[in-house]
Amino acid sequence: MPSPVGALATSDCVLGLEFSGREPSGRRVMGSVAAGGMATTVAADPDFLWEVPADWSMEEAATVPVAYSTAYYALLVRGAMRPGEALLVHSGSEGVGQAAISIALSMGCTVFTTVGGVRCLATHGRFLEVGKFDLSQNNTVVMAVLLNALFGDDPRVSADKRRVAQLVREGVASGAVRPLDAVRFARDRVEEAFRFMASGTHMGKVVLERQTMAARPLSVEAQARTYFFEDKSYVVAGGLGGFGLELADWMVARGCRRLLLTARSGVRTGYQRLCLHRWQMAGAKVAVSRADAATEEGARALLQEAAALGPVGGVFNLALVLRDALLENQTAEAFEAVCRPKVAGTLHLDAVSRELCPQLDHFAAFSSVSCSRGNKGQTNYGYANSIMERVCETRVADGLPGGCLLLRSTGSRTLRS
Repeated sequence: MPSPVGALATSDCVLGLEFSGREPSGRRVMGSVAAGGMATTVAADPDFLWEVPADWSMEEAATVPVAYSTAYYALLVRGAMRPGEALLVHSGSEGVGQAAISIALSMGCTVFTTVGGVRCLATHGRFLEVGKFDLSQNNTVVMAVLLNALFGDDPRVSADKRRVAQLVREGVASGAVRPLDAVRFARDRVEEAFRFMASGTHMGKVVLERQTMAARPLSVEAQARTYFFEDKSYVVAGGLGGFGLELADWMVARGCRRLLLTARSGVRTGYQRLCLHRWQMAGAKVAVSRADAATEEGARALLQEAAALGPVGGVFNLALVLRDALLENQTAEAFEAVCRPKVAGTLHLDAVSRELCPQLDHFAAFSSVSCSRGNKGQTNYGYANSIMERVCETRVADGLPGGCLLLRSTGSRTLRS
């Protein structure tokens, strides 16, 4: 499913609230989603998915879901409209207005309406505009109520959602729900379609034809993307460093909702607090641990703490210490300090995760190009990264998840921990 309404700001795509298409079985369907409906493949909400009648085209079906769901929700669920009542519909030429009129007429109601344009006037007719604000503004109050209530996470509105879905289904069967007027644009005229819609001169809906709907099941070429399970927890060692914060932000945007970060000094800066607050507002539960993964006891405590949040799905080691110096000036203490978070940390996380994390999907160590290409003054750093890579190679050989990301220098903020 797409992200909840409150988290849409972190989504890659929010365009498109309705669609028509085919299921893998070939069945023609139409539906509504919280976001991301303008795509070749949609993760549909099964509650808001309806079969397209045989005598409707796919383009006609795409005009129905949002307008009629909104109208049914406003008129019957929230407004409790009864048969035979009188109804005034402002902007009756718009999609929701047309749907409301159709529903009201099917219930024997008396309908009065206003329209937003002189095109509906007869020859020599007179158009009197009283109050330009309502006519010129795209008022989305009803739509906002629909999205917040029916696509949000509040379990109290599940009955309303089921009722709206059933009303649309019954309306299709009775004929109260029928395709709306629409202006169609081919898939290569996307910009023109949006500009036309923004002009506010259309009646009904604007339909974008994404592809020809074949009668046979479709095979769609897809590009693999990484997503994280909402019910699993993920550990990021060194997670409050510059790169750790960026990784965690990306993970939350890709579905991670249970995150455990480690940092030797805890939360220290305003930017770190801002990131934690932003992830929590997006629905993620974020904890910060000072457990030292460079010891077996610390690694065990860390993964047990993560397991309390949910089955551990990933371990990412970004912890590092820098002690740069030319080789002739290096000391055993400097080598030990650099190797401790990378070498000891990765070895212990590897060993303990094999025991405690049967549902692990990701085990990643963040290495550096200094490992393979070398970098002046970083012999110890390259050595530590090389050992991490060997640990991950061993995991892969054992049939376990494992991988290294080789980074290059990207500035002091990224490497600060």
